[in-house]
Amino acid sequence: MDVSFVCNVMMSILFISTFIAVFFFTYASQIESEIIVNQTTNIVDSFLESIDVWIPHSEKVYDILQNIQFSDTSADDARVKRKNDTIIKKTIKLFVVIGSIMFLITALLILGFDLDWKPIVLSNLIILACVGLTEFFFLTCIAKNYVSFDPNYIKYVVVSRLEAFRDREKPVNM
Repeated sequence: MDVSFVCNVMMSILFISTFIAVFFFTYASQIESEIIVNQTTNIVDSFLESIDVWIPHSEKVYDILQNIQFSDTSADDARVKRKNDTIIKKTIKLFVVIGSIMFLITALLILGFDLDWKPIVLSNLIILACVGLTEFFFLTCIAKNYVSFDPNYIKYVVVSRLEAFRDREKPVNM
């Protein structure tokens, strides 16, 4: 067994998994929020552009929409924040425990087999930089601009549901 290879693999796993967790909870989660807001806005704008076709007298619809009262969502927001904070804390604990074990094993192997640790760390830092840049550019340039919601399908679903609701409300002729 090549001990240097084992140390490289363990250090790669340690560095990359830690990077991915930190990257997700910092940058990726923010970009994900932007993606959701942008795609939702795109769907709503697309839907509203053609509302005159679906609903006659759209002026009345706009008047109704202006007077809608939204419920207070602060309790739900707080619940989501608590849940996310709990996940972050669990992730940190998991990474501290597993990372410490992996670091300890790697350090013991390096010391026990008298390996030169500098090239192991350097090669893993280069790998980490490549993985990090790939993740960053993929998320920023591709995932952020990928359209996963088809506005026309959303329109179809909404109209289908409205028609089903309308048909359910019609009185039965006897």
